[in-house]
Amino acid sequence: MEERERRRLLERLRDELDSAHAGDPEMKALSEETRRALAALPADRGEIYRSFRERLQRAVKQYGASHPKLTSTMAQVIDQLGMWGI
Repeated sequence: MEERERRRLLERLRDELDSAHAGDPEMKALSEETRRALAALPADRGEIYRSFRERLQRAVKQYGASHPKLTSTMAQVIDQLGMWGI
C-alpha cells in the first residue's frame, strides 16, 4: 500500500474515532494515538506503531459489537501494520 493510501486509512480511522468517542476516554485516547501515528508517517515504523497495533487489537475486542464499522476500520489498520512487518 502506498504511503498516501496508508495515510488515508489512518485519517479515516481518526475521523471515525472522533465521531464515535462522545465522552469515551478510551476512544479519545485512540484518536490521539492515531494522530501520533499519522505524524510519524512514513519515517517511524518502530515503537509508536507496535504499541498502536496492540491497542487497536484490544479495542477491536472491546468495541466489536457496539461499533462494527469502526472496528472494521481498526482491523484494516491492524492488517496494514502487519504488512509493514509490525
